[in-house]
Amino acid sequence: MVAEIKKIYLVAYQEHREKILNFLQELGAVEVIDLKEGGIEEKITDLDYNLAKIEFSINFLSNFKKREKLNLKEKLTKTLSPKINITQEELDKIISTTDWQKIAEEVEKAEVNLNEFSSKLNRLKEEKEKISPWRNLAIDLKELKKIKKLSFFSGRIVSSRWQKFIKDLIDKIKLVEIEKVSEENKNIYCLIIFREEVIENLEKVLQENDFEKIELEIDDSPKRYFEKLNQELEIVQSKLEEVKKRIDYLANFQDKLKIIFDWLSWQKEKEEVKQKISKTNFTLSILAWIESRMLEPLYKGMEKITKEFEIIEVPIKKNESIPVLLKNKEFISDFETVTNVYGAPKYGEPDPTPFLMPFFLLFFAICLSDAGYGLVLATLSFFIINFLGLPKKTRKFFRLFLWLGIITFFVGALFGSWFGIELETLPEFLKPVKEFLIKIRIIDPIKNPLQLLIISLILGVFQILVGLIVNMYWKIKNKQIINGLLDNCPWILLISSILIFVGTSAGVIPISSNIAKYLIFGGAIVVVLTQGRKQKNIFLKIPAGILSLYGLVGYLSDTLSYSRLLALGLATSIISMVINLIAKIFNQMIPTLGFLIAIFVLIVGHIFNIGINALGGFIHSARLQFVEFFPKFMEGGGRKFKPFKKEGKYINLITNNQ
Repeated sequence: MVAEIKKIYLVAYQEHREKILNFLQELGAVEVIDLKEGGIEEKITDLDYNLAKIEFSINFLSNFKKREKLNLKEKLTKTLSPKINITQEELDKIISTTDWQKIAEEVEKAEVNLNEFSSKLNRLKEEKEKISPWRNLAIDLKELKKIKKLSFFSGRIVSSRWQKFIKDLIDKIKLVEIEKVSEENKNIYCLIIFREEVIENLEKVLQENDFEKIELEIDDSPKRYFEKLNQELEIVQSKLEEVKKRIDYLANFQDKLKIIFDWLSWQKEKEEVKQKISKTNFTLSILAWIESRMLEPLYKGMEKITKEFEIIEVPIKKNESIPVLLKNKEFISDFETVTNVYGAPKYGEPDPTPFLMPFFLLFFAICLSDAGYGLVLATLSFFIINFLGLPKKTRKFFRLFLWLGIITFFVGALFGSWFGIELETLPEFLKPVKEFLIKIRIIDPIKNPLQLLIISLILGVFQILVGLIVNMYWKIKNKQIINGLLDNCPWILLISSILIFVGTSAGVIPISSNIAKYLIFGGAIVVVLTQGRKQKNIFLKIPAGILSLYGLVGYLSDTLSYSRLLALGLATSIISMVINLIAKIFNQMIPTLGFLIAIFVLIVGHIFNIGINALGGFIHSARLQFVEFFPKFMEGGGRKFKPFKKEGKYINLITNNQ
């Protein structure tokens, strides 16, 4: 149900402001309304800056955090509930003992040093690789450049051309000296020293032999320069290792930084609320939305802070946007997960959760349609709920799948579907089990898909009728009696009449088909007479009523959408049978090893089938609620209630309720 929301003024003395805000944040039951529009206070700017620093540190250190050695239970818990569970006492201790500002500064410094030394290391490695072919050349190039009338080229030539190149130099040029420095990757690196007057002839020889010049921009011998590079590399590598060790150490503070981040977020939220409240030199006024049942805890909590306060209920304006809070009993509240995917109803509209619950359960079960799969889903969900110590919100999600698994088990048993096994092929020693399973099987979707299609369409019509009944009930409850009756009753009568006619034609309902026809005509006449009543022109009322009969096309279209239940149910059954067939082929084709392969195929195949069809069943069952069911009685688009509370991005604050 949609919880009753009230609008209140809380007035108290200004001196109690901090205590009141701390209490309201702990209570987590009020949504504070902005009473004034002011600029951003300096304190909020500082908090934003600190939050940005902490978040940067968390993101940076996440790349360096060592993997913890966890057992299977711990791994599952961490995967399903990645938030850090912490009590208020533990939180307070971490806040008081952690110098988070210093840690954040060190992380920033470490990031700068890491980038600097990494960049320098890469540059030195590139330079070393570039100079490596010349590492044995001991000639000082700076001194060589000083010698008058002498010049030199450094470069490389393909090894296969080397002998010809030497011969050409000897034959064509006399005033030249060549030193082979190294040979790497089928190339010979060499230094050519020559008299300047032979440069033209030398250039021709170099060109003829595809000699590639390489400029050595160093003022030392390549040998000494290479040694210096090695020394610098060792120094930079050492400094880089020191930085990485420091980062590894700082990574141990990542969880504490996450806790600090959420704590700072709460402080920022509190400062933002301070800007929303109205205050004088002596008093403060807080305008807020609150769930009506939380008024008493609010009074009691305020009385512990001060006796001098006043809570005044404020009348809600007609078109005011009231936030929506869904409150249901535990079993029904598990299905709020589905409703929340769609969004909140408007305040004053019915909460669709109790109405969608039985249909969603049944539709999902038909889509998954296998008793074995339902048993696996229920068992796995039960294990996760009871043995992994998950927070309340996460347990709620898996409780939903527990119920879905249980209903799927029973529906699958009625369909005679057990991991895609053909019951008739079970071995003789399982004869009692086989006879029992066949006996409880009501329908075989593979052999009689038409029966499942009819059931799916009947369920669709029934849900549409329920949607119209909910619409009628809600309007009557809200004192819109005429609209509630005349908007819905004629359509309920007409659709029911059509169902009766179909039933009599099929021989299911033992009454005359003529009676059913009269019921349809009667229902159509009632629709025509009532649906055009809102037309102001009296001559347009009947034509508008006749045109409204076109709505039957919409209802037919909605009904046909439920055929997807058949499609998904058949898909699950057929895929499971194919998996069994593949496993059987492997077992028969490959002696000994084939049995192991078959087991592997069965396990992996059925896990995949459960996963993909559970997802498909969830999505398509939800779609039927959102598209075919909800529009019959609600518009949606409500604004969710956003309480002023401690809700963390990284941590889960444990209270007595968790």
